Amino acid sequence: MRDLLRQHFRSMRAQLTPEQRRDAEQLITHHLQELLNTPAVPTVGAYSAIGGEVNLTQIFAELPQVRFALPRVSGSNMQFHVRDPALLSPNRWGILEPAAHAPQVPLAEMDLLLIPLVAYDESGTRLGMGGGYYDRYLAQDLPKPRRIGVAFACQQHARLPCEAWDMPLHAVVTEHGVLDFSAQY
Repeated sequence: MRDLLRQHFRSMRAQLTPEQRRDAEQLITHHLQELLNTPAVPTVGAYSAIGGEVNLTQIFAELPQVRFALPRVSGSNMQFHVRDPALLSPNRWGILEPAAHAPQVPLAEMDLLLIPLVAYDESGTRLGMGGGYYDRYLAQDLPKPRRIGVAFACQQHARLPCEAWDMPLHAVVTEHGVLDFSAQY
């Protein structure tokens, strides 16, 4: 069932025209700027987009005061490291990730974690790519940052299957704004 849902929502995302994608990403960037524009300098876990995911490049450029960290995959695990454009290189899937020697950012130091997804539902359930990297990372017994999914509105589903290990989202940011689920748990 999950694989069929992934295929469906990847197809929905792929059907966006370049103009629709550009306009939606500009609105998503605007909503993220409002979310991240705080007096304190936040530390934010983010991602490098691949396969039609919402591209965060504009938000990196427009919020230089934010300390962004990106994931680096090693085996079946991932860790976050400070985002330094000079130290990014593609991994085995073509995803730009920080060099191993870039400063690591522990989970407990992050204020927010921007998470890519294939689909989401109205209760904050996230359907990812299927590798379980984010769920394993967030399973650490440490204080967890606010988990924010980043997606296009066409990726919303009424109700996704949910397993015990799935980490729910506190909110999702789309071109239509911020959908806040934090009151549900």
